[in-house]
Amino acid sequence: MSAPLPLRTFNLRAEIDQTLAVAVTLMYSHSLEAAALAGQAQQRASALHYREGEARAWLIRARAAHALPHRDDAYTASLAATALADSLGDTLLWSEATHIAAESQYGAGHYQQAEPHWLALLARGLADGPPLARLLGYLGMAKLYFMLDAPVQTAAMFARARRELPQIERLDYRFGLHINIAAYHYRGGDDAAAVAELAEAEALLSRLGFCEFEAELYYYRGYLLKRQGKPAEARQQFERSLSLNGSANNHWGKVVNLIALGETCLALAEPHAADHYLRRALEGAKWIPSPYLQAQCHSVLAQASAAVGDTQAEFAHWQRHFAILETLQHRDSAADRVEAIAQLSAKIAALEAAV
Repeated sequence: MSAPLPLRTFNLRAEIDQTLAVAVTLMYSHSLEAAALAGQAQQRASALHYREGEARAWLIRARAAHALPHRDDAYTASLAATALADSLGDTLLWSEATHIAAESQYGAGHYQQAEPHWLALLARGLADGPPLARLLGYLGMAKLYFMLDAPVQTAAMFARARRELPQIERLDYRFGLHINIAAYHYRGGDDAAAVAELAEAEALLSRLGFCEFEAELYYYRGYLLKRQGKPAEARQQFERSLSLNGSANNHWGKVVNLIALGETCLALAEPHAADHYLRRALEGAKWIPSPYLQAQCHSVLAQASAAVGDTQAEFAHWQRHFAILETLQHRDSAADRVEAIAQLSAKIAALEAAV
């Protein structure tokens, strides 16, 4: 008679860690499953009083939820992660979670709600926190200034964030900063600077494996080529970007890619292809929802309709485009923007002066 097999023992912490590793792998291709796995790991870690694992689970749950539209739990999970990371003294995890809290508000158009989280990152980074906190804090300030139409201040914040790059080990955050700066330069008409930033981002790819921001590299390169009068080459870049976005739950990215493809097809005298891409883009813009992207879609759809001689559709799209723009303009006030810029500048100056 053979000897009895030893009882199988389980390392529950290892199971939690491995479950979280799977969740990270699935985060952008199967975000719902990733969020569910992270939630499962969080509950088990909590029951075991495995606080480090629980903090990471909350962070991964927040990141997975943030990859999905209409998921308020991204913000809730990020706050849970920040609280637990803070109690553990894990400043890097706290920085990541605080940034996601800000991004989840910013992405929903709640800029005032995003501001205190990015200010908290900047405050801790300037005091005694990690360089990542300073980089993310200044990146957040740049994004807020950009939405306030303050180009000088935006550039200054990007410059401060860029100074932190030599101290940042996380290649994905370095890549993301290069992309953000490239986007700023593109919108400001400095194509050479945009190309340089994109090249620095691309140089990191071989060491990154998967990067959630990679699609944006080809998206902005496509727009640079389009501006140079090379629509066929631009189209290839937009198609590549859309393919990458198609395997990730970046719904905003898909919509802007589809708009770019529609514009490029128009430039290539392919109005029927343009109409197809733009109708898909409009559906996505309504689903997000984003009035700004909807207005863009209607503008280009009007041009596509004109190209095929459909004047009735052209008029309807222009009418809808201007109606949305009027609504958006009523929400903004130049005086309010000036005051908001001054207030934000004062807060940043106070934090920097306290160092």
